[in-house]
Amino acid sequence: MVRQRMKALILDHIVVEVAQKEFPVASRLAWCDCPDHVKKGWRLESGTFLPPTHTDDQRPREDSNLRPTA
Repeated sequence: MVRQRMKALILDHIVVEVAQKEFPVASRLAWCDCPDHVKKGWRLESGTFLPPTHTDDQRPREDSNLRPTA
């Protein structure tokens, strides 16, 4: 059985969703292959996925990933 690569949905270098299959998204979002351990909130820099570096106090709310903060 061939293992399927996970897909990361990227907005402004931030992973906003991880899925097994791509689905249609707005043009400002982009899909790319990612390792299985990548999670929502990770950063994509120069082709490398990096875990978040912020503290729990600075962690964005789950529903705030696609909206600018005030």
